[in-house]
Amino acid sequence: MVEKTKNKEHTSNAYGIIGVCEVENRAVLEDLVNTDILRPSNYGIIHYDSPDARGIDVALLYQKQRFMPMHSQPYTLRLYDSKTQKRVRTRDQLVVSGKLEGDLIPIIVNHWPSRRGGEAASRHKRIAAAKLNKHIIDSLIFLCMSF
Repeated sequence: MVEKTKNKEHTSNAYGIIGVCEVENRAVLEDLVNTDILRPSNYGIIHYDSPDARGIDVALLYQKQRFMPMHSQPYTLRLYDSKTQKRVRTRDQLVVSGKLEGDLIPIIVNHWPSRRGGEAASRHKRIAAAKLNKHIIDSLIFLCMSF
């Protein structure tokens, strides 16, 4: 309770946008935004089921009165096992664009593959995630330049 009081000294507003990782499913997010502490902030949810073998996703929570989503899209990260060449299913990267208090902004929510198995063994997965992220950023820059 002390922490809550301390934060109230800095702002009386909850976060307008929250990127969430390690999401089990939409029901978990609905339970979260309907807790006593978050319900008054009227959060919306943007969530897509990703192909992750464990059922783990990313999502975006947003205050409906502060952020108006205009477009959202998951981008699939295609990974392959370096030894077997079999597809490794992992989390998508989520792109959302919308107006935050009147300003158009893009948001990318992503959670790259871990270094499980060691940094060298997992490097190719993280490089693939970086390349997908760069592709998304480049497309957003191109889109912004066309306005």
